Amino acid sequence: MRKRTRGAYSGAVTRTTTRAGRVGSPSERNSRTAPSRPQYGHASASAGRSGPDGNTGASHSGQASVPAASTEVRVFRRSSRVPPTVPIGSGRSGSEPSMPRWMLTTPSVGSAVAVPSILLVRHAQASFGGERYDVLSDHGHVQVAALAADLKRRGVRIDEVVSGDLDRQRDTAQPIADAAGCELTIDPRWNEYATGDILGNHSDTELREERRPRDDSPPPSSRDFQAILERALDAWIDAGAAGPADESWTVFADRVQQALADLAARLGSGRTALVATSGGPLAALCVQLLDLPAPAFVAFNRVVVNAGITKVVSGRGGTTLVSFNEHAHLEQGEPSLVTYR
Repeated sequence: MRKRTRGAYSGAVTRTTTRAGRVGSPSERNSRTAPSRPQYGHASASAGRSGPDGNTGASHSGQASVPAASTEVRVFRRSSRVPPTVPIGSGRSGSEPSMPRWMLTTPSVGSAVAVPSILLVRHAQASFGGERYDVLSDHGHVQVAALAADLKRRGVRIDEVVSGDLDRQRDTAQPIADAAGCELTIDPRWNEYATGDILGNHSDTELREERRPRDDSPPPSSRDFQAILERALDAWIDAGAAGPADESWTVFADRVQQALADLAARLGSGRTALVATSGGPLAALCVQLLDLPAPAFVAFNRVVVNAGITKVVSGRGGTTLVSFNEHAHLEQGEPSLVTYR
């Protein structure tokens, strides 16, 4: 049984005020002096894995571009004078503690307390190049099963499951909700950006994620499509609130930030929510939580793994990114289940 949250987003969304203080709007962050393209490190992709450009071939032996500082990032908590350093999960075994809750120490009390946790999951693999993109592939259904099995194995108790209203998001979330014995809450603010809208307004390509009716031409490679999309995303971000797309970068980033803030505010102490969303919302939240320039969005968006887990916690110090893109549960067997589109 699914239920909708009160009110769907429409048009501009007001800025988010968190418990730790107001986080600047995307337009404010975008105006800061910063290089137009973030610096990247490199990480080798293992054989049998699709690359971050979305190529799903049998092997990938090149190097994958990932955001810099793959082992740690500086997380800025608005209430802290000195930004603490926290590890970013590599997706390898051992990156997640065995306990089902992250236990943080409240500095003013000195005792361990369970804080609300939110697991942000990118939807499983959709059907790129097919007649309808917004449907899980056979591979995607296997990824969902692997995710559900790993959560059960680790004893992670899920108290609330939320999804955008796209089919690929709901079909990723529903088995998790069923296993947890809770209703699936639909909140369209977790939807992906409209790829066709961005390509139509910020590029001259006719390519889309799904094949047009009666189009017998071979679909573009995922690598070629990703390159075109990223140029359009850069232009979309640069245009800010004044862009021609139906949903500007500013409105998109604000509505995702508001969705996270609302979910964190209603979670009780020690409770865990799982959100099935897409790569765009995940990348936007990482940029916001790490206080990075808006163009860094493209680098995060490129490497988000299907059915991977990004974890945030919400406490007195605000909402904090704990781990990004965990996907060890997709590397347990052969061939690897890791995909990027």
